[in-house]
Amino acid sequence: MKELRRFLRPLFRLIVEPHVKALCKETMPIFYSYENKYEGRRCFIVANGPSLRMGDLERLKKNNEITFGFNRIYALYDKTNWRPTFYIVQDPTIIRTGIDEIREQVKNSIVFVKSPGERKYDVNNAIYYNLDYRKSQKGLLPDFYNGSNCVFADGKTVVYTALQLAIYMGFSEIYLLGTDCNYSKDNSITQESYPDPRMYDPKKVGMPADVNYWFTAYEIAKKYAEKHGIKIYNATRGGMLEVFDRIIFDNLF
Repeated sequence: MKELRRFLRPLFRLIVEPHVKALCKETMPIFYSYENKYEGRRCFIVANGPSLRMGDLERLKKNNEITFGFNRIYALYDKTNWRPTFYIVQDPTIIRTGIDEIREQVKNSIVFVKSPGERKYDVNNAIYYNLDYRKSQKGLLPDFYNGSNCVFADGKTVVYTALQLAIYMGFSEIYLLGTDCNYSKDNSITQESYPDPRMYDPKKVGMPADVNYWFTAYEIAKKYAEKHGIKIYNATRGGMLEVFDRIIFDNLF
């Protein structure tokens, strides 16, 4: 069944592409308004790894930091007053199985969505972008896009999209938090993959973690950032991601 889905996925993307492009065209002026809007500032990309602490989120809120959050991060909202400045979701499974939650929970964030293609999964007031899967679906080295035409390169993780978006917005210092990249040998996603077991629902789990491809993509992001004078740091507490220079989160305030 998995092999069949993998075979049919590119075909399905072609079928729904007109609606995806229409959504992007509709919100393109808003998307473009964010180009270099935060030039010279810093931001935090908050992933959903198990090392993420509620106290860290509260500190981000206290210091009015600009942040990015993803997927089912809203499952933590009853434990923290923090809300991400920007919320991003692109995994079709997460969108389809959690669309009602997403619509309800992320109203206090600026929402960026890569639509799965069906109208019933559209999110009101979202800003839409598209993904270029041509290299990722072949296992080739991904590109790193500058956001032109509202398109980003797929790196098989929403964090890679967030890095492209953050650089498009002009941030010169980007800090990763909760990017543990710790998974079992088969890269399966379990309760232990999250800071709160409630974030795990077997019916709402997205694409399997392709950690080796992630690391390759992050190397591409690092080279792009260095070429353009942008700093990317890993402020995660522990974890397996060593592509970016480590920095202690507590020392940033």
